Amino acid sequence: MFLKTENILHTLSLMIFHKQNHIATDCLLILFITAVIYLPLLGIPAWDGNEPIRVIIAKGMLEKGNWMIPLLHGNPYFTKPPLMNWLIAASGSLFGMVNEWTSRLPSVVVVFLTGISVYFLTSRWLSREGSLLASISTLSMVELIAKGRTAEIDSLFIFLVVLILLVWINGYARQWKPAVLWGISLTLTGIGFLAKGPQLIAYFYLTVFGYLLVKKRLRFFFSLSHVLGILCFLLVLVIYLSFILQWVPFDKYMKMWISQITERAETKHSLSFLGHLVSYPFEAVFSFLPYTLLLLPLVIYRDLRRTAKEVLANEILVFSLIMIIINFPLYWLLPNARFRYFLPAGPFVAIATAVLFEFYLRRASDLKTLKNQGADVYFLFDTKFLEKRPDNEKKILSEDIQWEKVYSKYFTESRGEIVLARMKMAKG
Repeated sequence: MFLKTENILHTLSLMIFHKQNHIATDCLLILFITAVIYLPLLGIPAWDGNEPIRVIIAKGMLEKGNWMIPLLHGNPYFTKPPLMNWLIAASGSLFGMVNEWTSRLPSVVVVFLTGISVYFLTSRWLSREGSLLASISTLSMVELIAKGRTAEIDSLFIFLVVLILLVWINGYARQWKPAVLWGISLTLTGIGFLAKGPQLIAYFYLTVFGYLLVKKRLRFFFSLSHVLGILCFLLVLVIYLSFILQWVPFDKYMKMWISQITERAETKHSLSFLGHLVSYPFEAVFSFLPYTLLLLPLVIYRDLRRTAKEVLANEILVFSLIMIIINFPLYWLLPNARFRYFLPAGPFVAIATAVLFEFYLRRASDLKTLKNQGADVYFLFDTKFLEKRPDNEKKILSEDIQWEKVYSKYFTESRGEIVLARMKMAKG
């Protein structure tokens, strides 16, 4: 008995060690890919866009030692919260200077953390290979690469949206205590506010509310535990605002945010808005290349679309689709919304394509198995054929057949459900 127990423990330890080796290997691969894509020539392009603003504020923090109040040319700057400025200042402090390379390095780090978050926080629903594909896809999307090599806020914002939403869906699926789930998620949302303001709140609530609406669990949304989570969020916000309100009145601070939001909805030219409506979906396809190409088989093959319905049983796919579908119209219908505002959807596109890729592999594997078995050893059975048979034959075909092995089940519009299987015997 002792030896048997010892063997079991030894086997378990080997399995755990093997799994840990896989995890370590995958993390090193994610790190390597991040370094290869993002580090070469990182410091060569001159600062562009909003990068100079972040850099000037970060340098001011290092020079004056005041990290709480961002200063731009000696004046308080509250247009954007300070989290990205803190990271740039920390990088400059670590390396002894703030230059193009050190100011952009924090974006590279958070891109890596985004990939790691996708890898670990999708493992409940995806295979190891699927989670790794989703992570690598996130790292190698066209527009995410462009933003990940700058000293701007976008990569940090993407990371925080992905982390918070994936933490929430994991906690929900694993049935965390509601107070813990809402408390952790909304505390992280409060911290995320320090990156880009209220936009992250919109992402969180639109996605979570939409998901619970689809799942018919709105009672979970309107709960006391959620109220406790909101208090956690407000606590983080109050701590931050206690410093800000020493420099600017609350009403002026609120007007600033309202002005930023409303100006995105204003347009002076109707033609420019029409151009925005037409171009925005194409920007989405381009920005998330090359992985949007994995959707082409579903567009081309009708029967594949029918059978692909089975993947909707995967909760992370449902959650990802809701995140994409419910947030896209918000930015598509805002005349002055830039596409970078929608970039946090990129990792969820990557997750969705990983689920579809696993589905494609299963289909290919099924067909290969059938081909290897030979045409004379499997039985093709479809429900449309069964509906046309006499009642006595229906009974034999639907109830009395025993399958030695069922390879796969598909649904097609023309033939109904098709069962591909090897027949063991039929009762007489």
